[in-house]
Amino acid sequence: MHDEEEDDKRYSPEPIEHIVEATESHLDEDDGSFSPELMHGNEDEDAIDPDEDKAELDRQREAVVTEHQRKVKEVMTAKAKKNR
Repeated sequence: MHDEEEDDKRYSPEPIEHIVEATESHLDEDDGSFSPELMHGNEDEDAIDPDEDKAELDRQREAVVTEHQRKVKEVMTAKAKKNR
């Protein structure tokens, strides 16, 4: 059976202390005081260059488009041969 008092504690409208403390400490920071930190990984790891990253994504996108166009052309050629 469920203990009603235990259920009342679980769904209590009272704030949970550790969440309140974390929220208050976050609000205490001054605007513009954000300092990015490496969350995981090697600190010696180079940061991603946005221009290089965009160029790589553009190359990959172009390869996909080219491959798609090649496949469409193959299908069209095959249909044209089939209809002769």
